[in-house]
Amino acid sequence: MTMSKKNCTILLFLCLGCLTVCAGGLILDPDCDKPELGEMSITEGNRQGTLTDFAEEQNGNRCRKLEIRQYKTDAEGRRSINLCIRIGGGKNLHGFPCEPNTRYSFSLEIKGSASRAMINFYEWDDAAKTGYGNRKKGKTSIHLIHPQKEWTVYRGTFKTGPTAKRAALCVQFWGDEKHKDLPEKPGDHVLIDKIRIEKEASHSNAQ
Repeated sequence: MTMSKKNCTILLFLCLGCLTVCAGGLILDPDCDKPELGEMSITEGNRQGTLTDFAEEQNGNRCRKLEIRQYKTDAEGRRSINLCIRIGGGKNLHGFPCEPNTRYSFSLEIKGSASRAMINFYEWDDAAKTGYGNRKKGKTSIHLIHPQKEWTVYRGTFKTGPTAKRAALCVQFWGDEKHKDLPEKPGDHVLIDKIRIEKEASHSNAQ
């Protein structure tokens, strides 16, 4: 049986669509070149930094840039930084649908000038209410990274709680002068690209 040219074209588009979805697993924009999807946004410290669409000068590669702009200062003049973004979901509903008590694996490429950053995750118990006040935060298996000057792949896992309905990865800068732990400074940044999150096949909510 021969396949018509029209059917071949349809099959090609279906295959390309599958490859696009599979590339990022639960992430709709794994290559970070569609900021209009709202899959990434600042969730903590929006006055302390910016998240912008960024194109590398040498090759035009599009990615996202998280940058510290200013410290937060308390009543006693002590400075701190708490700037965090979530990765997953959309503008109106944060996080991707997830299963409870389930392990997820992730990978993403990062480079930048910051001396450190944290990679953790959010989860929400109510699939319809995914605001800041409804979220819980947990640690991933790698938690703390030290960004390099060149693109580096970071891989890890996280496990959702018993009532989780939606989840998102998060990348965070945190430091506090009060605790003598503030290497972060305005201008520090990381670039983020090539994100993938997927449920681990060997872990389910039955475990």
